[in-house]
Amino acid sequence: MADIDAIYVSNFFGGPLDGQLHLNSAITSLIPDMNIPIVRVETACASSSVAFNQAIQSLNQFSNVMIIGVENMPDSTYLDPTDAIAMAADNAIDYQNGLIFPASYALITQQYMLKYGIGYNVLEKVSYRNH
Repeated sequence: MADIDAIYVSNFFGGPLDGQLHLNSAITSLIPDMNIPIVRVETACASSSVAFNQAIQSLNQFSNVMIIGVENMPDSTYLDPTDAIAMAADNAIDYQNGLIFPASYALITQQYMLKYGIGYNVLEKVSYRNH
C-alpha cells in the first residue's frame, strides 16, 4: 500500500441507496497515514470504466494508481433500488413516462434491427453465446 500514489473509487449507488456519497473519505479512514488523493468517480453504469480512464490519464502525474469499484444494493431506507437505477436516465421525460431501461434497450434494438435488416435469429445467437 505504501507505493500507491492515488486512488480512484467508482460507485453509483452509494448516495441513493446507502446515503454515503463520500466513499473516498471512508477509504481515507482505513489508510489514515497515506496522505494521497482519493477521488470518487460516479458516472452511473460507466463508473468503473471512467475511473479506469481517469487512472490512466493520471499516470503522467502518478506512478502507482489503485482503482476500487464498489456497489452495494441493500434493502435501502433511502430510495427504492428501481428508482435509484432510474436516476441514471432522464427522470423528467423518460422515467416519469414509463420508459425504463429494458424498454429503452428494446426500442434501440428494434431500430437497429430495422436499419440493418437483422432478424431475431441473430439476437438468439448473441443470447446463446453470452449465456
